Amino acid sequence: SGTVVLPGVRPLHRLAQAGHREARPHAIALAMIGTVVADFGAFRVRPGEDPEAVFLKPANPKGSDPSAPLVLGAEAFFAAGAVFRTDGSPAGTVTFADGGLVGFVGDRVLVAQGVGLSSLPRDGGGPSPLGPGPFPFPASVGLGTAALLATGRDPRILWRTDGADPVRLVELGDGGFLPPLRLGDGRGVFPVGDAVWFSDGTAAGTRAVLVPGLERTAAGPNAVWAVATQPSATVLSRVSVEGSVAVQTWQPGQTLDALTPAGESLYFLVRTSGSAQVW
Repeated sequence: SGTVVLPGVRPLHRLAQAGHREARPHAIALAMIGTVVADFGAFRVRPGEDPEAVFLKPANPKGSDPSAPLVLGAEAFFAAGAVFRTDGSPAGTVTFADGGLVGFVGDRVLVAQGVGLSSLPRDGGGPSPLGPGPFPFPASVGLGTAALLATGRDPRILWRTDGADPVRLVELGDGGFLPPLRLGDGRGVFPVGDAVWFSDGTAAGTRAVLVPGLERTAAGPNAVWAVATQPSATVLSRVSVEGSVAVQTWQPGQTLDALTPAGESLYFLVRTSGSAQVW
């Protein structure tokens, strides 16, 4: 009774095969409050209910780039042309701010407004602009009382903010950008181009590990699972600040997706000529 089909949700491996290196997940379950944000709308899912009958808000217009929704306590924040806050009910789904959702730091939500950034208290109130700017194309990882921000197209710059003006840490370089991650030990991870950047929120504690052909990542407690597509093989590696260690290789043409960490373990699909195996 608690398992439902979500119509219109596109598998990520199809986006990857179509060449969308920077594609973000368009459907993310916010299990804490039973809310799902997909590319056609936001709605509540409860056992025994029809998810299509409990719409909270239509999604962004086609061609937009919705940010990953955030769960803060018993509320969630998501983007749909503006930033919305929801408690999982239609009446409790309200406009939070104009702009795009970036992340959060402590009890404040980071919002992109034009090429600038603002922080707002999660329970409402006016925005506090962050500077110096501009901050184009931001992505964020919350570290509790601080947040890491990767901004820019090429090159990308890593910043740290505690809700006030961000401090520039390092230049991450050029290349495609995968969604940032947060490890169980509290560090932020930013995959950029063929490198995985680890950061504890300081310039000295920010380091890059090279992963040629990087295509997909997932966060573990103390390391990153990385899938790389190389001319001779598809490689699954465990990447930490000490370096990258290959775990398994597959023949060219075999693809890995649905990376699902579970503690120190990883579950994933290996697809070959239309069939798939769970590893």
